[in-house]
Amino acid sequence: MPPIRCEKPISNDRHRTTDVSRSNSLGAESSDERRYRPYRMCSCVTRSRVPTLLVTVVVLLSCSGVAVTTAGAAQPSVQISSVTVTPSDPAPGESVTVETTISNLEGSNGAIDITDIYVRTSETAKEQERVENVGTISPGNSLTVPMSITFSDTGNKKLTVYVVVQDEDGEYQTYEYPVSVTVEKPNEALLSLSTTTAAADSQTPVNVTVANGYTGKISGVQLNLTGSGTVESPERIKGSIASGSEHTFQYDVTFDEVGTRTLTAEVTYTNDEGMTRTVTKSIDVNVEEPVVKADLAASSSSSDGSSVTTVELTNFGNTLLSDVQITATADGEVIARKKVADVEPDASSSATFDDTDSVAGTITYTATYTAAGSDHSTTINDRSEVPGEIYLTGVDITQTGTTVTLQGDAANIGSTDTKSVLLSVNTTGGVSSTASSGEYFVGAIEGSEFATFELTARTQQEASSIPIDITYIVNGKRVTKTQRVALESTNSTAPGGVAQAGADGNGQASASGPGGRGGFEGPGNSGGILPTGLLSGLPLTEIGIVLLLAIIGAIGYATYRWRNP
Repeated sequence: MPPIRCEKPISNDRHRTTDVSRSNSLGAESSDERRYRPYRMCSCVTRSRVPTLLVTVVVLLSCSGVAVTTAGAAQPSVQISSVTVTPSDPAPGESVTVETTISNLEGSNGAIDITDIYVRTSETAKEQERVENVGTISPGNSLTVPMSITFSDTGNKKLTVYVVVQDEDGEYQTYEYPVSVTVEKPNEALLSLSTTTAAADSQTPVNVTVANGYTGKISGVQLNLTGSGTVESPERIKGSIASGSEHTFQYDVTFDEVGTRTLTAEVTYTNDEGMTRTVTKSIDVNVEEPVVKADLAASSSSSDGSSVTTVELTNFGNTLLSDVQITATADGEVIARKKVADVEPDASSSATFDDTDSVAGTITYTATYTAAGSDHSTTINDRSEVPGEIYLTGVDITQTGTTVTLQGDAANIGSTDTKSVLLSVNTTGGVSSTASSGEYFVGAIEGSEFATFELTARTQQEASSIPIDITYIVNGKRVTKTQRVALESTNSTAPGGVAQAGADGNGQASASGPGGRGGFEGPGNSGGILPTGLLSGLPLTEIGIVLLLAIIGAIGYATYRWRNP
């Protein structure tokens, strides 16, 4: 005989173990609170030949809130021990498992038969799921029954779990258990998409970032990028992303047409509770007509006497420059070839070429690249400038006792102008500057030009070179360096004698010493012009004048004697 449903359930206070408010959300309760949560029981009886008075008493007792059965019927002790929801915070469209545990207590008079378990929405009484002919529970045992439901939208869902029990006497009793579930969009994985200016028929870089905002790690991350464009390798996999971390996946997308195009990223992952979830995010991309515009620039610098040229390719268009290669040629022959990275719009990429100053003639640099589905090239002749640099050359050294005079050229070996050129003797290592001639201000020297200078220093016997500090301004920057001018031992030049030096190939001035260029040799030296001490104290100019006058006098005297025998 089918059960008679009671429209107004009756509270079964006899089995209530604690008074926990039914309004509490399941997600906010502990397992103990859910276990001892109160339930309501609806007690109905089968048709039997009982007096009308007894029926009336049953109805009155039912309305007063007491569980009632017919006289002599076995009284089961049934309890909904717990109802658990997994996951505790489900997402829309996600499968939710509702597990209901029913217990037949030890004091029960007999076994019970669970005929139905179903879940309804409290507000609308819409049935979400039902399980029939569940099974029999003997006294002292329990039974857990899972049911799967889904929610299509977010929000706080109030549910009621109903359990229909039939005892050994054929009586039906309905127990209910309220459940509250909060459905919200998952926030473990956060997606973001970014891209540069997009042009039709050109690869557009797109970055998709997956950030983990969850308290635990997410694993098995699978990302798929789709949309109105051709995506290169759309599926990507990442083993796991730690809590608070993120990972960026880089894509290349080609759009066939101009206009607004949509890309959609979908990431699937598993959180540390074992739940597999999917998050999607879309972005609109404005695709423009392709504009290919690039330019080359070359700049050179010198280091340790060698020249290095940097050639830079700048992308002024809106399309990616790929397969970029820069070639240096001179007189039709390839000197060097360099590959460089792809150049995105409003970006640059460069290559360096060494020892370009050793190449005779003009060097031509050509950049080849692919853009908007076709090949392009850009060419520039070497119009680079070498920064100005001051170098001392042709240095002559005149030494009188401990006083040394340096005369030579300050040459600008670069192609740009130098300003405020100042030369000074560095006081160190047995060398000191004189008060009046220890510094020489040259001023400005244009590129590839020179200016003369003269400095005076005092040296001690152990000095082997004279350090000259060179200070100047080039391209807005002040440069200070030191160049040493080599000396021979001061013992090789007699007091009052003259020693001369010229700059060697390394910029070091080497003293010619006694008997050197313009030097005066001591007694016994075959190269001497005059004996030491006669004119050794005179400068070379005065010596020449004296010799010329002597020669003129000798010629005049010889002429006079010839005419007057």
